[in-house]
Amino acid sequence: MDVSNYGTTTVTQTNAGLPTPKTVTSELSMNDFGNFIEFTGKYTSSDQYGNKTFTLANSDVIVVDSHSVMPALTAESTYTVKGAVGQSYGYRLFTADASWTTLVEAAPVQPPTPGDYTGIAKVKNDFLNGTTTFTDLEGVIYHIYSGKPYIMDATTGIYIDYSLSAGNYVIGDKIKVSGAIYQDTKNGNFKLTNITAHSLISHDNPVNPEVLNEDIWTKTEWTDSVTLGHNFVTAAGTLTNFGDGYTYEFAYDTPTGDATILAFSKTNIDAANGGEITTTKSATLTGYLEQYKHDWELKVRDSNDVSF
Repeated sequence: MDVSNYGTTTVTQTNAGLPTPKTVTSELSMNDFGNFIEFTGKYTSSDQYGNKTFTLANSDVIVVDSHSVMPALTAESTYTVKGAVGQSYGYRLFTADASWTTLVEAAPVQPPTPGDYTGIAKVKNDFLNGTTTFTDLEGVIYHIYSGKPYIMDATTGIYIDYSLSAGNYVIGDKIKVSGAIYQDTKNGNFKLTNITAHSLISHDNPVNPEVLNEDIWTKTEWTDSVTLGHNFVTAAGTLTNFGDGYTYEFAYDTPTGDATILAFSKTNIDAANGGEITTTKSATLTGYLEQYKHDWELKVRDSNDVSF
């Protein structure tokens, strides 16, 4: 391409240093694009690609792109970060040097120690304490979606966001896996990924749900995500059409009183019923607990998980 008519560039000063960053206190927008900015926020999570999410004082979120240069971060610690605003699946911050990230306040020490957990729950808790890889985690498969298994042990359950189709595993298989763990920023669920090794331990293991006897809707602490996420459960209650086209409201009893949770998917429940439930109907649901935009849902695997 001929660039001779595009003018010239002259360097007027060298080693001028960085400009004073613009302070940003809300999510990034078009008005910030191309600016050198800084923000202060709490580091909450990193996704499977290494994009890091920070939550600001007003609960807005800023994502620092995975191509940025940053120091080691501690979840729930508060940092001031500066960099240039670019665009990659939305507006993101790009940092070029680890010194552009400064610790403001360290995360409070979490009451449980890693030794308080075992199995799948320990892998989740270790992630919250900064460990993103694991080895030889064992679990029994209770659901498979597009070659990606959901596994459980005596402590809790978890989704493997990585196809293990090559293993030809089926529900009831106990497997051993090694790889990495992340927490998705949109919903809040822990997931395993980048599986480096997997193998079969045994076939035909029991896949028995535990009775859901807690008011899940009130469970918002980090410990709840460790112990409840992807638990395989069952409950008897009443379905009411929620009206969003995707879920039903499901009311069930607990030892401390009535509780309510959204039941997904409406398609599977309607298939079991032979049509849409227009008012209310008693039902027993079996499925797994998962967060959608940080709200808990009971997700049935298919129509066989619903009985009336």
